[in-house]
Amino acid sequence: MGQVESEEDVAIRKPRQRFWLALKILSVGYLAGTVVQHGLSKSLANNPDLSQTLGVVIGLTSFLGVLIFGFNRRWSLFFASNRFSTPVILAITHFSILGTFIVQGKSGNTLVEMFFLQDVFHSFGFIFLMGLGAGGLALVCCRKRKWTIRYAGAFSAHIGLLLILLGAAIGNLWSTKGRLNMHVGDESKNILIPKTDGQVYQMELPFSVRFDKFELKHYEPAIRLMVFGFNGKKEKRLLSVDPKETKDIEILKEKFGVTFISYWSDYHRKEVVTPVEVPADKLIAPSKKQPAAIQISMPAAKGSQTVWVYDEGLSEGGRIKGQEHQLAFFWQPVRAKAYLESLEAGPKSSEHLLVFGENRIPVKVGESYALPGRNETVKVLQAFRDLVMDAQTRKPSERSNKPHNPAIEISVLDSNDKQISKTWLFAKFPGFHHQGKGANSALAHMQYEFSAASFEPPLMVIVGETQQVFKRDKDGALTPGKLVRDQSFKIGEHDFRVLSLHAQVQRRYIDTNKSDKVKNPVAQIRYKERAQFLAPGKPLQLSERRILVLADKNGDNVKDYLSSMSVIENGKKVKTHIIEVNYPLEYQGWVFYQSDYRKDDLTFSGFMVVRDPGLWVVYLGLLINFCGVALAMFLPVFSRRQKVRLAAKGSVT
Repeated sequence: MGQVESEEDVAIRKPRQRFWLALKILSVGYLAGTVVQHGLSKSLANNPDLSQTLGVVIGLTSFLGVLIFGFNRRWSLFFASNRFSTPVILAITHFSILGTFIVQGKSGNTLVEMFFLQDVFHSFGFIFLMGLGAGGLALVCCRKRKWTIRYAGAFSAHIGLLLILLGAAIGNLWSTKGRLNMHVGDESKNILIPKTDGQVYQMELPFSVRFDKFELKHYEPAIRLMVFGFNGKKEKRLLSVDPKETKDIEILKEKFGVTFISYWSDYHRKEVVTPVEVPADKLIAPSKKQPAAIQISMPAAKGSQTVWVYDEGLSEGGRIKGQEHQLAFFWQPVRAKAYLESLEAGPKSSEHLLVFGENRIPVKVGESYALPGRNETVKVLQAFRDLVMDAQTRKPSERSNKPHNPAIEISVLDSNDKQISKTWLFAKFPGFHHQGKGANSALAHMQYEFSAASFEPPLMVIVGETQQVFKRDKDGALTPGKLVRDQSFKIGEHDFRVLSLHAQVQRRYIDTNKSDKVKNPVAQIRYKERAQFLAPGKPLQLSERRILVLADKNGDNVKDYLSSMSVIENGKKVKTHIIEVNYPLEYQGWVFYQSDYRKDDLTFSGFMVVRDPGLWVVYLGLLINFCGVALAMFLPVFSRRQKVRLAAKGSVT
């Protein structure tokens, strides 16, 4: 009589039952890992190191368990067979696909969180599957066979797969993936790491990085004059014409009554200044229509540029555009003297002004001010010239000393000093309030203005009629001197030169192209007997359901975005790299990718920061696997052909 096989032996021997046995082992192992992870969830959330340690233990346990069972011949054949490896590969592939489509780190779905699919690659169940797969590959490599070229290739291919799994496991357990938000000029060594519970924590890098520059590159835009029609919420483009094509422009007039006048690809309103010779006895005080002027040569990004500074009769004098706190120009000595005396007396008003109805109230941080005609008071909490909100901490700070984005934070208090509302007021966005938009609210009647000219004295004052100059010394005093034409003088760190002085000038403007490139497209049209300018983002309403726009027909035509970043160690720059798509910054195993940017604030960029210590193990595994497959598939065929050729030559001989 033959020996009776046990049920276990039968299950291992039969191919179909082997397959279902493999599925049972994988399912039980994954569910067991999930249960263990749920039981320790509170401890793991507060201790990331414990999670990594347990992950290593579970992976090694499943790997070594397969090897231990491999000492039994029947189980060795089972774990090294296709009936086991196929379900393992299908399971790992299945969970990898889920990890790709399900957003990792975030989930509000109970079923997803139940099986840890929101962090699938770090789940104990997935690590258990990886260990089983690695153990099966190790058994395949340990099987004793006759060494042939084909077997050597197969052995190498399996070793490569084993290394790929090892590298993936190392990456899953010890990789780091964080985020770094920066503005141009910022330097930081802390990245934000998200947790599975939605919280984030800071991690310090072994070096710091500085964000030096950001640049957008665009495709050459295809600017068109386009008419859009609206039917409810539906939008339809009715016409698209090239402003440079005369035939297309005629269609615009025939169909919609819009007459095209001119188009500029890089619009520039050029100023033309003509000196006016006026007898001394008929000379009038400078005004906006008839200003006095000084022509100055000043430094520019490339070489120098010529600018005009106008005295339009203002009490603060004329100022250089963009550098209003460096130079003040007066034609009349009397007005210059009055201004200099006001500087010696100190600033009479704050640079921050609260406008309530017809009242203009100079305010300072920390002070409270009664609102005329109401029982409320306003307390100024914070004030900034160039406000910027930190994307990580949401705390306000000064981006620069220039008034690019003046803002104040105020609190409105009732008669009992109880806060009614708190909000930000912006000088450049007077209609923006966070709270209190009701008609009876104090904020509905309140605005904020910034007046830097009344606060910061200039470094130099020039008087045109007497050709005098008053220069501020180190102690802040204005020292008088004689202005010599064509002679250079310094304001701060820059050299300036006076080219000409005029008691009265006439200004006119001509529309022209600054360059041949499409940088600032503007079209001039006539509609209903009225000439108007069109620019991207400024449509013209033709009727209730039709608008005319000047825009790129391809929409957003960003070609590339480049971020220049420097690596700083011990206060010294050790590396500079321009980050762009597929060209990240790599340093000491850390990789910085451009993640996003803001169209409305091109000084900001978000970077994804990744460190994967198992990546090179994966690359090595891929190389060995490729060489093994090539060795197993192609070398035996080549060897047989060589033998056939040699045999053919021998028979001929």
